Amino acid sequence: MSNQTVTEILSEHICRAIFDSIDTNLIPLSKLILLDFLAVCIAGSQEKPVEYMIDVTNELGGSQRCSLTGRSEKSSPLMATFINGISGHILDFENMWHPATHPASPTIPAILALSECYPISGKDVILALIYGFEVQGRLRLAQPDHKLGKGLHLPGLVGVMGSAAASAILLNLTAEQIRMSFGIAASRACGLFVNAGTMTKSTHCGNAARAGLEAAMLAKRGFDAEPNIFDHPQGYQAIVGEYEFKRELVVKDFANPFRLSDPGIGFKKYPSHYATQYMIDAVVALKQKHSINLEEIDKIILRAPKIEYVNRQAPATGLSGKFSFQYTAVTALVDDKVGISSFHNPSVHRPIVTELLQKTQLIMDEEIPPNFNDMWVIVTIHMKDGSQLQSRCDAPHGIWGDPLTIEELTTKVQHCCSNVISQKKIYSMIESVMNLEQADETKVRELIKHCTT
Repeated sequence: MSNQTVTEILSEHICRAIFDSIDTNLIPLSKLILLDFLAVCIAGSQEKPVEYMIDVTNELGGSQRCSLTGRSEKSSPLMATFINGISGHILDFENMWHPATHPASPTIPAILALSECYPISGKDVILALIYGFEVQGRLRLAQPDHKLGKGLHLPGLVGVMGSAAASAILLNLTAEQIRMSFGIAASRACGLFVNAGTMTKSTHCGNAARAGLEAAMLAKRGFDAEPNIFDHPQGYQAIVGEYEFKRELVVKDFANPFRLSDPGIGFKKYPSHYATQYMIDAVVALKQKHSINLEEIDKIILRAPKIEYVNRQAPATGLSGKFSFQYTAVTALVDDKVGISSFHNPSVHRPIVTELLQKTQLIMDEEIPPNFNDMWVIVTIHMKDGSQLQSRCDAPHGIWGDPLTIEELTTKVQHCCSNVISQKKIYSMIESVMNLEQADETKVRELIKHCTT
């Protein structure tokens, strides 16, 4: 490494980012990421926490320049970014990465807001998305020991930096301004894991998106901060806390290859915590092989890694159910299709669900690696006649290396959007995203309009 600090090197990478530097294979992938996020955001916009946040925002007042995805209302750039980040994460349906974080909801809302305020082309959007993701991916590599469910929620830590980087590109910040942007953003990094399964968890991503955008906007105007935030012992290291921060990994081989190329990105089939995707796929595989009479089930044994906050025997709400190995396994048994409605509060309290949850035992096996790249689960159903049905899932379909097909993603888009926006708008949204690299600023704004009611 040169005599330059990590913060300097990273800021220069962001400052020099150009569309032609992107691996060509990332352009179609980035469009699928955007389409997936827009669909999930549109669906999430109908949830109660978003309604609450819109009420608070309206009470606060302010300009109405930027669109709220899935809604007819508008808000200020910062508050629209915040609300769209919440909408994008509230269902826990957005993409996942390894090492674990949600890179979309802390980044894309800032890009959308800036696209309605400045002349930003489709190529600009793609560039900002890819580099915003790259910063988050590199920061996660530099925190290899940060365990799931421990300390702070990762999108709140790395997401704000991704938003700052993406916003810096779209605002044409200098390298020095980007250093300040990172310094400002670091003082806004937070998110407590204890709020997993509550409405507040989604604000971690919304706040990261908003704070990163705000940091870039302030830096552009001359606001200062610690210029070497990734190098100072009381800088980003203080956020990471007890875990080692290997800062040299942030810039080592930066964008060579991009983290979106290696390892790739994971798309969710179900609106729940990523570890539960394994559990649901295992149950779905059993149902495809066997005709299971629910009344004849004696007990259900689930074997999974030790991830404490996904051990919820009897979740009280749909949001909590998204973080329950037990509930997701049972709802996969009960429902023909696990979807958004499976995690509405009435679904959690169905008598058949309650009955099967009482028959369900979770074994958290410490021999199973507690990370999404190496974990696996086994579901064993003991029937009253003494027979056993068993299924193991080593990786859910949609994981990095096994992406959803465009047909599968289109089905997900329809599932998310058909009750919110018209079919005409859905088709227009898909077409606009698929042609994004050819879009000028007007076409980008038309895309955003397709995502509103």
